[in-house]
Amino acid sequence: MKIRVYYNWRPITTYLTNKAKKLTIFNKNFNIALIISLFVAAGTIYKLPPMNYILNLGEYFSDLGNEKYGEPPYGHAELSSLKMFCDKMDINLENATVLLKNADIKFDDAKDSMLQIAKNNSKSPQQIYNIIKLTNDNLEEGQPFPDTPSPNFGKKSIEVICQTYNLPQDEVLTKLKDAGFVVQAGDTVKEIGNNNKSNPMAIFEIIKGIANKNN
Repeated sequence: MKIRVYYNWRPITTYLTNKAKKLTIFNKNFNIALIISLFVAAGTIYKLPPMNYILNLGEYFSDLGNEKYGEPPYGHAELSSLKMFCDKMDINLENATVLLKNADIKFDDAKDSMLQIAKNNSKSPQQIYNIIKLTNDNLEEGQPFPDTPSPNFGKKSIEVICQTYNLPQDEVLTKLKDAGFVVQAGDTVKEIGNNNKSNPMAIFEIIKGIANKNN
């Protein structure tokens, strides 16, 4: 930003100079630009029209893409190598490799990206993920509740979370409702956050508190 101001200082001062060749900051052009900037900033923060239309449109197209191709577990996951992807998702690489080969998925080695593997086999990265995530689907119920949410925590329903970590479902639902959340057992963490205009991390902290108390 400072570099851009430095190299464009003369044009900036020209815009702020009146007919008498005097530098005036709060002239007509500056005031208009300032009002527009404040309007856009405030509209974006508080989700006011028409800025919220643009934000909602972006979310709409994002949801369409997620429905068609699947939602990535983290940003640009498809560009990660198979090895890095397994490391991030806590998936056993050897087991993942076996599953891919059993599914007749061809790739050179674990350095190939998820996107490259998908393209070479005429599949989407989500389909490749669905194959290798089976290594984690067989985890036993009653495992300890994590200190931080896993990448796919938001996709899990309250019912599944309680079954996985051996938590009392009624108590979890009651605590969430006491905290002001409108929630049902089949709702995912992401859905609860969206429906209640809350951060999913707040939901995680409530559940974590119950898990720590029951340990």
